[in-house]
Amino acid sequence: MMMSDDIESIKKDFINVLMLRKNVTEVFEKISAKVESLKELYKEMITTETNKTADNQHSIFGIDAFLFQNKLIEMEYNNVVAMYKVIDNRIYYEHYKLYKMVQDYIKKEYSAFSKTQIQMQLLNKSFPVYKQLDTMKEYDISYTIEMQSIIIKTINDMKSYLEKREMELNENKKQIEKGIFIDNLINTQKYHNAIMKSNVDMFSQYLQTFNHHHTNYLTELLNTSLSILRNVNNNIRTNNVESAGANAVGASASEAGAGTGTNDVTQMEIIYKNKEDVENNDFKYCDNDATKK
Repeated sequence: MMMSDDIESIKKDFINVLMLRKNVTEVFEKISAKVESLKELYKEMITTETNKTADNQHSIFGIDAFLFQNKLIEMEYNNVVAMYKVIDNRIYYEHYKLYKMVQDYIKKEYSAFSKTQIQMQLLNKSFPVYKQLDTMKEYDISYTIEMQSIIIKTINDMKSYLEKREMELNENKKQIEKGIFIDNLINTQKYHNAIMKSNVDMFSQYLQTFNHHHTNYLTELLNTSLSILRNVNNNIRTNNVESAGANAVGASASEAGAGTGTNDVTQMEIIYKNKEDVENNDFKYCDNDATKK
């Protein structure tokens, strides 16, 4: 059976997923700021060249390469944002499906069992229905956090209930030693306990797998986004561009990369930025505007 250490590991891994998600959106903010600055710079150039002479066709043609450069950067940015939406949608989908699975199991298995507060919360709480055909739909991360928290509490509650059933089984085994023929009752109890243990393990392993997959998805996306930001920083250096994202993605990293725009996007320890704050808040993670994009 899953031990308490395994549950704590699931919680910590989920926190890391949340922090990865948050850092991805912070990089997005920085890229977006640079894209907007480049657009403004292009507009300023067009205005300046248009006002210079009536025959500005050649001048405007000379700026077209800059426009194309901006379009490529914006396309890359839009692609990673689209990937983020699909990943975030998947995170909600998997937790929602597991939540419904656990909910259905509890309704069936515990119909004659005196429900605890956690179980009643599971049975009565509902979340936005997942739309299978809309993989770009955005769901507030607070729903996923709440579902994950309820699932873990329910798993712990199932483990406690299973321990009581094992104690009852052991008491009945003592009756057999006294010559009472309840062998088949023992066999039935063993079977039901084994089924429950299998479900406890399965639900827990699902959560472990979710965390593993989501960490991989978001880590790849973060690296891709950092690569885009790094390329913009390395290839285009203007005061407007450098100042546009000066305060994003970790103050210490930004200070380290001041003037180069490089070090601030290679500090992978930003994954753990504010991690202790999230851990100490017991999953009541206050999502800022960036993570709701």
